[in-house]
Amino acid sequence: TNGQRTRALNEGRLTHDFSTIANSDIREKSKAMSFQGLRRTTKKLITSESSGLGCLELNNPKSYHALDIEMIYAMQDVLKDWLSDSNMHAFVMKSSAAKRPTFCSGGDVKSVALDCVNNVYQQHGLGTFGMLSADYFRHEYYVNHALAKQKKIQISLWDGLVFGGGVGISIFGKYRVATENSLFSMPEAAIGFFPDVGALYQLSNILGDKRAILPYLAMTGHRFKAPDLVYSGIATHYCPSENLEDMEEALELVLANPAASGEPPEAAIESVLESFNRPVPEGEPEESFLAQNMETMNQIFRNADGMSLEHIMDSLQSLNTDFGNDTAVTLQTMSPTSLKIALQLIRRGRRLTDLGDHLALEYRLSQHLMKPGSDFHEGVRAALLDKSKNKKPPQWRPMSQVSDAYVRDHYFEQPIPDEWNVEDSPIFNSFTEIS
Repeated sequence: TNGQRTRALNEGRLTHDFSTIANSDIREKSKAMSFQGLRRTTKKLITSESSGLGCLELNNPKSYHALDIEMIYAMQDVLKDWLSDSNMHAFVMKSSAAKRPTFCSGGDVKSVALDCVNNVYQQHGLGTFGMLSADYFRHEYYVNHALAKQKKIQISLWDGLVFGGGVGISIFGKYRVATENSLFSMPEAAIGFFPDVGALYQLSNILGDKRAILPYLAMTGHRFKAPDLVYSGIATHYCPSENLEDMEEALELVLANPAASGEPPEAAIESVLESFNRPVPEGEPEESFLAQNMETMNQIFRNADGMSLEHIMDSLQSLNTDFGNDTAVTLQTMSPTSLKIALQLIRRGRRLTDLGDHLALEYRLSQHLMKPGSDFHEGVRAALLDKSKNKKPPQWRPMSQVSDAYVRDHYFEQPIPDEWNVEDSPIFNSFTEIS
């Protein structure tokens, strides 16, 4: 059965079903996965452990550390080991050097889209086990859920781009360190997708009374810099990039000899991070883009999840300000379907108390967007696949054909045959047993 098959995959008794992947590049990527004991490894994810401190280093610089399926599988296996290890107190998540400073540019949506394009004879969008368009999101969300629920201390070093899937593997950690290179965004609406990986759920908890930032971020994909991240609380600390290596060394030292600090591990980690925390030289948080526009954001977006997209567009244009005009122009370039999905997901998310339920809903949405003719395929074509000089901008389904009821009925309320279930996760018991 599908359930037996996925459990076998999770336990490492079966390899990925390559016969369903026609695209040669994706097939070769998947075949490159290796098993050492029960841990799958890839050169794109470098792991190390020292004195109770683990390090997960993304190492896919050619793709700006985008998360592909190999990296997700490898991350599952190392987390499964670490989360059940009582000697492991904390772990750092960071990235190797790239052409430009980058933590993680998001998920490998290009490979997912190519799988759909090259396997048009298959029924994408049903959650079918063994298909990349289904397995990618299924296993990515397993990782997101585990990182949110586990009890180890996660320290994420946001030294560069933090987009989409990169948000999902770091936003649930207790400590999120921004640098002068940080650029934080959820840009999915620009490619016909939606902000997923549990980000809306967790950001809602983080932002608190600044909740108007959430729909603004989800809809516009605006790139937040370090002052914005500190002002909003999305980042917990600021550290200059040149000091990050010293910070890691200090963390190793206090965990290697906890008796010397006289503090329990969590307090010792907090002391180290505070000792490296600095004012943001790019500008005071209270002078950031978000701070300067917070009043207007509250006016337009604070209750945006209860408004229609059409009403928001009208409200922005009626402001007759640079912020209103610029935001309206940005929204006009986005997929109307994606924008309406984001708004409804924020609304529904406020009523969901469990991240697992939120991710299950996201998985259903992701699969509906894998179906032929969706805005996702058009968005990826325009942004990533079409390299011609005269390529056309994305031809979205027009807003006039995307009513709120249509989005509700065709995306949120329509079940798929194989829904997402956290209990199928290969990491699930690793943290439930020790929590």
